Amino acid sequence: MLWDSGNWRNRRVGIATGIEGLGIGKALLGLVVDEFRATDIPRLFLGCSTDPRARSHGFYRHLGWVPTGVIDALNDEVLEYHFR
Repeated sequence: MLWDSGNWRNRRVGIATGIEGLGIGKALLGLVVDEFRATDIPRLFLGCSTDPRARSHGFYRHLGWVPTGVIDALNDEVLEYHFR
């Protein structure tokens, strides 16, 4: 992750197909969310494929990320996570 113009940015994170389902992606994302939860940042954003067949499409939604209705410059749907 890097700090860019007042925002944290990360290009891509993924788990190899052969080791999906072991909880690694969920654990990694949980660590990131927990780090930001400890700050005064009220929500996080990420870009995700708009294709329901994409592996990431259901993954983030299952973990509480919700669509914003925005499509970014990479043609990804912007999802957000609100801290509870």
